[in-house]
Amino acid sequence: MTENTPSSLRVSVFAIEGAVYTRDNIPLRIVFESTGEGGIRLLRHFEPLPVFFAFRIVREDGTPIGIPGAGKIDFREGSIRYLVLNSRETFGILVDLAEIIPSPEDVTEGDYEISVTYHNQYGEDCFRGKIGSDPINVKIAAP
Repeated sequence: MTENTPSSLRVSVFAIEGAVYTRDNIPLRIVFESTGEGGIRLLRHFEPLPVFFAFRIVREDGTPIGIPGAGKIDFREGSIRYLVLNSRETFGILVDLAEIIPSPEDVTEGDYEISVTYHNQYGEDCFRGKIGSDPINVKIAAP
């Protein structure tokens, strides 16, 4: 049995150990974890990123970096895939935030706080809704 509620799913974002972060390279790992007693069924589609994720990136002085979000996607018949996470199981994807920042010159050297919100409105008998991560801190080096 799957629960498919926000209380049975956790989303986390992690920096990639050993990566050098610049405005042209902001790799992140997004991890989904089933936190309920039963499993949770997720849509196994995560791109285009703005359709399924909203990113928040803020400089240490509080200035947000504008990143487009939202959008829609049309699935071809029979193309929707799912994954089921049993209790305490995790599933992760790698993303490069630099690929969706429209003005990389806005990302200057310094410390940033990054968080992600996963949102899904597609599929059947799966998690639909939105859930956010706790923020992480990332240091961006000069290009």
